Amino acid sequence: MTALVEERSRRLASVEAVELSLRQLRKQLSECQEARVSRRYAPLRINSGWRGVREHVTHRYQTELEAFRPEWDLFRATVREQRKRLDQSISAIPVTEEITASADRPDLIPEVEWEWW
Repeated sequence: MTALVEERSRRLASVEAVELSLRQLRKQLSECQEARVSRRYAPLRINSGWRGVREHVTHRYQTELEAFRPEWDLFRATVREQRKRLDQSISAIPVTEEITASADRPDLIPEVEWEWW
């Protein structure tokens, strides 16, 4: 009788070990399937996001992004103007020892107002 109980407990332990490994394998399979689905549909979500941005820009600015071409000459002219304004505002500040010695006083440094359009 004791031998039967020992055999039964050994087989039960063996079955439990197999069930545990089966549960782990099923969990791994589920994770792999979720990862596959997310990789498969990620480009669709990204394209959908870009489509929404494109529609928003088209509606708000009344222009198509595909037709938009940056005007580099205008951009360079704007940057040049901003540099001139910065140089003028810096040259308008009287240079004293206090200003040059205290770099930790941000209220003495002129703020740049960037205007892009």
